[in-house]
Amino acid sequence: MKKKLPLIIITDDCWRYLALLKRVLSENLHAEILATTNAAEAVAWALNEPPLLFITDIVHDGLDGIEALRMLKGSKRTEGVAVWVISGSVPGIFQQESLEALGADFVAAKPCDPGILVEKARGLCRGRPVKTGAARWKPGDAGLN
Repeated sequence: MKKKLPLIIITDDCWRYLALLKRVLSENLHAEILATTNAAEAVAWALNEPPLLFITDIVHDGLDGIEALRMLKGSKRTEGVAVWVISGSVPGIFQQESLEALGADFVAAKPCDPGILVEKARGLCRGRPVKTGAARWKPGDAGLN
C-alpha cells in the first residue's frame, strides 16, 4: 500500500506568484500541492481534507486570507493545520502580530526568501517542530515576487 503524501494547499490572488510558489515547493518537497486563486475554494478543500500546511495571501476577491485563517483555526477539523500568511499586505509588525494572534503560524511579507519557505515546509513534512513567528525581510532580500 502506497503511503499518502503530505498535502499542502496554496492560495494567492496573483496566479503568477501562485504558480511560482507551487513550482518552488513541488521541486523541493515530496508532497501533494493544490493551488488556487480562490480562497473560498482553498478553504473548502482544507475542510474536506485537512492539509499539513495552508499558505494564503491576505488580498483575495470574495473571501480574504484573514477570514480564511479564522475559518481554518475556528474549525475542529482544521484547527491544527499550519497556516502561513505570505502577503504584500503585511506592512509592519502590528499587522504581523495581529495575524499571529488570529492563529497564523508564520507571517511573511512579499517578496520572501524561497529557501526559508522550503526549509520550514520540509521540517513540517518530516514531522519536525518548525519555529513559528513572523519573518521580517529587508528591501532587496531575494524573493519570489
